[in-house]
Amino acid sequence: MSDKEKEMEEQLELLRQISEKHTYRIYAMSNGSEIRRANSMTRVRYLEHYGFWICSIFECGVRVEA
Repeated sequence: MSDKEKEMEEQLELLRQISEKHTYRIYAMSNGSEIRRANSMTRVRYLEHYGFWICSIFECGVRVEA
């Protein structure tokens, strides 16, 4: 696993922890080289416009289907 892959896995785990702490849905968005967080469908659509896609969804600390 490359350093970039490890970094992205760490980002996903951080987003999972945030969703657990705040008990709301978090969309993990990726463009293949970085991961960004979206807390709403408005933000999801904004990031999709710039080439990101939903790579994972977390709710209350649990990964749900993307």
